[in-house]
Amino acid sequence: MLMKIHSQLTLKEIKKQFTETFTHLKLTFFIDKNEDGNLTADEQLTDVNVTLDAISTIKSTDDISIHDNMTPAQLESEFKHRFGVMVQVFRKRGNQWLMTSQTDHHALRQLQEMALETSQASPESEIIDKADWQDIE
Repeated sequence: MLMKIHSQLTLKEIKKQFTETFTHLKLTFFIDKNEDGNLTADEQLTDVNVTLDAISTIKSTDDISIHDNMTPAQLESEFKHRFGVMVQVFRKRGNQWLMTSQTDHHALRQLQEMALETSQASPESEIIDKADWQDIE
């Protein structure tokens, strides 16, 4: 086990622990306001100082154990079923964050490795202009 998540942690603490463990992955929290199962930008939680318990629609004393062989699909399902909270795992590619929906079946460890491989800064010859270079740095 790499991490243990419990309901008294703030979203900020959870996100920080996750990113410290998986340096090129991140968690984003959502509330499905219209209950359609689709996550949109306006459903993203921006107040990261609230506890998981405060936003949970399912009150649980269970913990979530996160392992490096867990997939994003499993992790997202755990948050939804234990706490009623929707999360999405993102992985870094270059200077962009990609939703892992196409790679939800890969282990977090594999996604971390993929992200590390693709997050190397582009050589200056591949940079189109100075603005692109600033984004990469």
